Amino acid sequence: MNPPRVLILGYGNPDRQDDGVGYQALIQVAERLGRHKPDDPYEALVPQGLNPDLWFDLQLKPEMAEDLGRYDQIFFIDAHTGSVPDEISWRELHGEFQTSPLTHHLTPESCLSLCETLYGKKPGAALISIRGYEFGFTDELSQPTKAFLTQVVDRIMAWLNDHGIR
Repeated sequence: MNPPRVLILGYGNPDRQDDGVGYQALIQVAERLGRHKPDDPYEALVPQGLNPDLWFDLQLKPEMAEDLGRYDQIFFIDAHTGSVPDEISWRELHGEFQTSPLTHHLTPESCLSLCETLYGKKPGAALISIRGYEFGFTDELSQPTKAFLTQVVDRIMAWLNDHGIR
């Protein structure tokens, strides 16, 4: 049996401290996999047909739906500001269109819903949300968020290893 095709998709603003935790997670995963990591968060970190594939963007976009359908499992990684009770939240997702008061905000559930509705694909998915504490104008994570990041990357790497992906 072939291992599942996996995408790890981090998003947020790497220049706004803890909002860049999705980017920082991808960098750590890339390092642990022995892959090239960009020196600049705005350098393209896009799917290249590898398993797992790594993708970073400032935000989720409707046009990502077609690409998401190429994977069996997707891990979305983002920061949260305390609206989630846990410091690290790892929850399974299902496609469900969700409205937003912000025109530029698309949830992972809405991306998955578009993927299913438009392309007939329904990958497994999880949202890994890491508590952010500071959102200043710097690319350095706060100490608590940095500690949570290591735990998240350890868990992702364990999942990949358990599923025969390296």
